[in-house]
Amino acid sequence: MDNKHVLIIVYKFPPRGGVGSRRWAKFSKYLSRYGYKVHVLKGYYPRIDPASWVNDIQDNNIVVYDYYSKFPNFLTYYSKGVFASLLKRIFNFLLNKFFFYLDNCQYDQNEILSKAKTIIMQNNIKNVIASGHPVSINYISSYLKIDMPNINLIQDFRDNWNDDIPYIFPGGLNSFRQKEKSAYMEWFVINHSDYIVNVTSDITDRLKSKFKIYSDKFKTIYNGFDTDEAVVNIPYTRINDKKIKMIYAGSLGFGRINAINLIMDWLLKASECMLSSIEINIYTNFNVSLLEKKYHNLIIKKVINFFGFIPPDQILNIINSHDYCISINAPQYSYAFGTKIFDYMLLNKKIIHISNGGELFDLLKLNDQLVCGFNEYEIGELMEQVINGNAKNSKNNYDQFNLEFLTKQYIELFK
Repeated sequence: MDNKHVLIIVYKFPPRGGVGSRRWAKFSKYLSRYGYKVHVLKGYYPRIDPASWVNDIQDNNIVVYDYYSKFPNFLTYYSKGVFASLLKRIFNFLLNKFFFYLDNCQYDQNEILSKAKTIIMQNNIKNVIASGHPVSINYISSYLKIDMPNINLIQDFRDNWNDDIPYIFPGGLNSFRQKEKSAYMEWFVINHSDYIVNVTSDITDRLKSKFKIYSDKFKTIYNGFDTDEAVVNIPYTRINDKKIKMIYAGSLGFGRINAINLIMDWLLKASECMLSSIEINIYTNFNVSLLEKKYHNLIIKKVINFFGFIPPDQILNIINSHDYCISINAPQYSYAFGTKIFDYMLLNKKIIHISNGGELFDLLKLNDQLVCGFNEYEIGELMEQVINGNAKNSKNNYDQFNLEFLTKQYIELFK
């Protein structure tokens, strides 16, 4: 391929933090290693978040441009203060209900299209990747294909668009007219793009069943682990031989907290001998004060410990000092692969996965990891296996989730 330039259009990208920035920070790094000049058009963000992947994009082959979104940036900042957080939730609710009912980028078409076209023409770019969420990024970018039909337009969906809770009607969207618009946008994107990439096979299969005549366009390219991160981490050493240490790192929203509650409910009934043999450390932004009354004894005895989020360059060492890693899929998102699962895979950790089935559930079960549903009896059995030392040794065959391999899959879609 003579022209090894590629344009990636995203809203979230370093220095913006959060898991939404990770996928294309990592793929950009690996594309640059394969000799591509990576042009990234991202939403302007004036801060450097502590939990971001900014170090992954420090490469002369990665060129970053900004577009200015109509959505107020300050409403996307993380705030520690209770009052500031409450105000932002109120403003977000009002804006999302009455103006930005689709997503943060639904009014950014002028900025995105004008800047994207300039980058494409100046660099003679053939391959363009538009990555949601927000899904408006995918929709707006489709008009590049209308005006520049010779580009190879790849849509990186990541989420389950019109099946996702914010786009359900009635429920997420305010009116049937809004649902019509969202459904039309999804069809328009699929019709006017060369490929549609999803992050799990479950999502791909669902889209194929909805858009049968476009089934050849749908591909699955997972998120994955970065072997670079293994180099900087210390080998695992057990600090306390008397306790089995378990860790959960991530959000507890969308009902994930129910899994932790079930574990703690079981622990409330467990013997003192069992309690003395286990330590569960949870790194999250969840409001722990909501749990303190019911689970006070578990917290006082340090059976359960709650901490805030840890930056990506520190969390791997912390994960590595634990025996078991807990993964939770929200009840309505059983098809998802949380990004922390790839850290667990990278470090070859024993995994406890709680979910209502799904592709990840089946994969981990195949690799002899511990899996169960949102069920107190199943969780109790699982915890007894762990404490009594009856859990199987896992197989840990995760080569398909190596980012170097996954980047090659993306390159195969290029023209």
